[in-house]
Amino acid sequence: MPTRYAANKDRKNLAAAWEWGRKYLDGFPTVSNPFLGIPKFREVRKPRYVPKEEDFWKVVKAAQGQNKVMLLAFFYLGARRGEIFRLKWEDVDFARNRVRLGTCKTSDGSMRYDWIPLAADLRTALLEWQEARPYKTEWVFTCLDDSPSPWHNPGEAYRSRGHFMDNACKLAEVKPFGFHAIRHLHASILFNEGSELSVVQRQLRHTNPNTTARYLRSLGYEEEHGQKVLSVMEGRGRGGNEVAFPELRGQSAPQSAPQSKQPQKRHSEAAVHSPGTQCRG
Repeated sequence: MPTRYAANKDRKNLAAAWEWGRKYLDGFPTVSNPFLGIPKFREVRKPRYVPKEEDFWKVVKAAQGQNKVMLLAFFYLGARRGEIFRLKWEDVDFARNRVRLGTCKTSDGSMRYDWIPLAADLRTALLEWQEARPYKTEWVFTCLDDSPSPWHNPGEAYRSRGHFMDNACKLAEVKPFGFHAIRHLHASILFNEGSELSVVQRQLRHTNPNTTARYLRSLGYEEEHGQKVLSVMEGRGRGGNEVAFPELRGQSAPQSAPQSKQPQKRHSEAAVHSPGTQCRG
């Protein structure tokens, strides 16, 4: 049974397909988009799974050849799947140590290109793969002679790699994760190492910083934020921040059970606040 999140995703894709048809197909119905008239399902979003970095390197260690280079490209570039699949050798600037990634996640669907720093380890791996690759095409990563799929044409760019990550994680004996989870890991490392939001935004190629903030929030860093705040604020002024409540002086303590006829004792201020007790607001 599909989840509410999956249903909302299908709704979005169907609405986008309808708008595409209305824009580009002759004779397409001109009525309002029927999918946008369907209300979204209420979702309870859980933090996205971010693999441990040590698990990622286990997968890399178990991989070979082009597969290993592709994994390194995802990791060091923080790229989306489509950006890696459509990567061409002309997009790799070895002289200036940078890689150009193209994304079509724009408001009008056009392609936008950004230059991303090329790490030394990825640079070495790409140079070695450029020499060793069996198909000398314009594409950095190409289908090899290892799949009978009709979408898998040796020498051409990948369209999908459906079971690659599942098999790679199984081989490395780690919890399964996908290509986009490596992008999550990339963002997490930048954030955990103290990179500013603007740096993470630039690396992920988000045009709006709010998108980056939501992205980090979806990775569970609201709790991380709270922990950082508490680590700074907890304990400051200790020894001088005890709070006394003179208005409670002389009042009876609340009783939870019937009392005997013995005279009730009054709580002193010292009894209300024993040594070491603090009130935090």
